[in-house]
Amino acid sequence: MALSSTRRLRLTVFGGMLALMLGGVLLAFWPFIAANRNLQAFCTGQPPGTALQQVQASALERGYVLATVAPGVVLVDDPLGFGRRQCRLALDAQGRVLPPDSR
Repeated sequence: MALSSTRRLRLTVFGGMLALMLGGVLLAFWPFIAANRNLQAFCTGQPPGTALQQVQASALERGYVLATVAPGVVLVDDPLGFGRRQCRLALDAQGRVLPPDSR
């Protein structure tokens, strides 16, 4: 009888410790996950036909940096991600955002 209660107590304690460790890891990495989601939402949320100047203003409000990679392609970078969080926007000849299917 003492053996089964000891086993149950041990499993409860180890289960609680495991849950706390997993919760701590999730809490530690959640800001990185959320920042990546926000950047991707910014890029996919740009309506087709938006002028590049409007995209730049909106990016500066959020702290993102825009760089021209190639003619008609703009790279949106999160400087806090040290080059790990980026997305691309395709532009037409007038400098307006193209629809997502042509990106």
